Formats: sequence, C-alpha cells, structure tokens
Amino acid sequence: MPTSQSDRVQLFWDFFGPNAVGTAEHFHKHLLELFAAEGIGDCELGYESKGRGHHAVRCESAAGRAEELAGRLRPRRVIRVSGASERGE
Repeated sequence: MPTSQSDRVQLFWDFFGPNAVGTAEHFHKHLLELFAAEGIGDCELGYESKGRGHHAVRCESAAGRAEELAGRLRPRRVIRVSGASERGE
C-alpha cells in the first residue's frame, strides 16, 4: 500500500515480567541518546502498558522515518495510525 507524507506509524518495543517498567525506561533513555546523537527530532516517544507485567516504549513518526527506524531497531509491533483504523495488533 502506498504511503503519503501524512501517514503516521507507531513502533513498539515490548517488555514483559517484573522488571518490565525499568527495562522500558532504560531502553527509552537509549532511544533519546540515539535520537540526540543522530539529530532525529520527529519521533514522539512515550510509554504504554497493557496490564501488569507489560510495559512498552512507543515511537510515533512519519511513515518514512518509522520504516528506517524499524529496519535498524527491530520493534516488536508496528501500527499504522493514519487512516480509518489502527492495524497490526
């Protein structure tokens, strides 16, 4: 499916278990460092939890940037958020 410049994609790195929150926070810190070092400013970072024992780091950005980051950083989930509905979960 072709993408437009306004297409947005969310990348998720999921962590599970009793240390999920700490691991996600640590991974988030490393993403901030990477983005600062490489001048990446168009990725909105955040967290998500789907319940006890799960915590995820989320990056939302333009489709082109998300595809580049996904190729390098191998997220567990990828969801296209523009359009009528979310897909990928």
